[in-house]
Amino acid sequence: MDRLLIHGISPLIKINGLSIYIYPSISGVIAYVTQSFEPYTTKLFEQAIKPGAIVLDIGAQFGYFSLIAAKQVGQKGRVYAFEPVSANFQILVKNIQMNGYTDIIHATQKAVGDKLETTTIFIYEGSDSHSMYRDPRAEVKETALVKCVTVDKFLNGQSVDVIKMDIEGNEPRALEGMKQTILKSDNLVLFIEFTPDNLRHAGVKPKDYILQIEKLGFDVQLIDEHSQRLKPIAEALIMKNDPSWYANLYCTKSKINTR
Repeated sequence: MDRLLIHGISPLIKINGLSIYIYPSISGVIAYVTQSFEPYTTKLFEQAIKPGAIVLDIGAQFGYFSLIAAKQVGQKGRVYAFEPVSANFQILVKNIQMNGYTDIIHATQKAVGDKLETTTIFIYEGSDSHSMYRDPRAEVKETALVKCVTVDKFLNGQSVDVIKMDIEGNEPRALEGMKQTILKSDNLVLFIEFTPDNLRHAGVKPKDYILQIEKLGFDVQLIDEHSQRLKPIAEALIMKNDPSWYANLYCTKSKINTR
């Protein structure tokens, strides 16, 4: 493993019955090899996806959640994986092909936001997580121009069953670009990252982000990996100042008609 990392070669691992190449970094090995990656989020994600479902993986990286989704939806379902960074996208495509999911997973080398544009993304050293908003704690390796699409434009009226989104602070703008899709998708389950520090880099108050999700018609719960439980969003968490803290949110369509 050490030799692979030194030479920048993606390690091949087995996880959840899938063969997956991961980004060659110490953080990647720690996250996926020495421990289970977000096990409770993964469990909820699997449970939410039914055979034949339509799933979006926004910020797919090398395809961990895309591959799990493909396994769940089967041949009658579809997974749309969005990953703008070339190094990640190459590993994503390799993993799709290796696991035989080329007919199920549609991989798109684009970012997701609130409008069609070309924008700059910061590529960080030794990481597979990159951002449109500069993280002052991270070492920038380079910048790259990436194309950005909206979900509404991409799906063109098609409804969706499950969305997983982790895009380092650009989540609020991506939500703006999928309003029509959300309206059309009555039983949509949204798995979305909540990282207060990344949101602040993007100029968004964490509390406003939660309100945005709720106004789109969702009931929002925190996925607590430690206790393996869903918890209410507490004011203390919304205002948390620890820059390393993050969690995933489990969002289901409210039973109250918001249309």
